Amino acid sequence: MKSQVSYVAVNRAEGPCEETGAVVFHSGDTTPTDYDDGHHHYRGAKVVKVAPGEIAWAVLHQFFLWGQTAPENGGYDKCDFKVMWDNGECYEGRFDLEKDGTADDQTFWTSLRDRVSYYACVRLISTTSAEINTAA
Repeated sequence: MKSQVSYVAVNRAEGPCEETGAVVFHSGDTTPTDYDDGHHHYRGAKVVKVAPGEIAWAVLHQFFLWGQTAPENGGYDKCDFKVMWDNGECYEGRFDLEKDGTADDQTFWTSLRDRVSYYACVRLISTTSAEINTAA
């Protein structure tokens, strides 16, 4: 059975003060509490319950909204994230938010898929150089 996302915690660490902070999206009956790992990333997070199957859309929408005030012309705002699946697997990282709500022309989910695939040695990440792709 394919694992489902239990929750996604995102934290805009840079940007306008009124837009920085953390949001946790979940669709379960129980509000997750293990997103706060004791670091500053998710302390005081706004917790949002969404309909089952809507976490992916809610996260994309959040990055789109934040992207409206992200830097232009090659700049970005750092956003920390934590994705937890229902099988207990977790992936944490940083998403470099650009003006359009993407990072290097990738949505959050495309970027996550590429990272996880790369670290699982399933495929080479799209941003590696041609020399590295050829050598692999």
